[in-house]
Amino acid sequence: MGLLDSHGVPLTDAEQDTKLSSEEHLFSRLRSSSFLRSAIFSKGHILFSQGDMVEEAHVIFQGQVRVIAGDTSFYMGPGAVIGLAEGIAGVPMRWTLQAETLLNTRTIPIKRAVEEIRTTDAGLRSICRVTVMRTLGVDQTPESLR
Repeated sequence: MGLLDSHGVPLTDAEQDTKLSSEEHLFSRLRSSSFLRSAIFSKGHILFSQGDMVEEAHVIFQGQVRVIAGDTSFYMGPGAVIGLAEGIAGVPMRWTLQAETLLNTRTIPIKRAVEEIRTTDAGLRSICRVTVMRTLGVDQTPESLR
């Protein structure tokens, strides 16, 4: 089984190598978005401390962060979105996040994201609301998503 082009014709191995997966395509679009800006952090930099309010969320493009909450810690790497749910909901960060390596991210300005969500169609707004509520484990709809 191989990949097909848009006309149903099988792709050669060379053609398959040049096609992006849906995740790679999304990642590429995020990297080039004028809505987001690049940020680079050195190893050891604290992106967020537990209790911080989030003004800019981050999409990790390169590197790793260590996520720390009490005795629990884990790592997040490329593709991870950090702080978006907290920022949209207007709740404090639940963890401390520290760059474990040199870290390259694209930032999402929360105020602009909330404005975009408020003006988008009801279906997409509903998806955002459910995603944020599930991510944060809350039952009450955040004010920004009503």
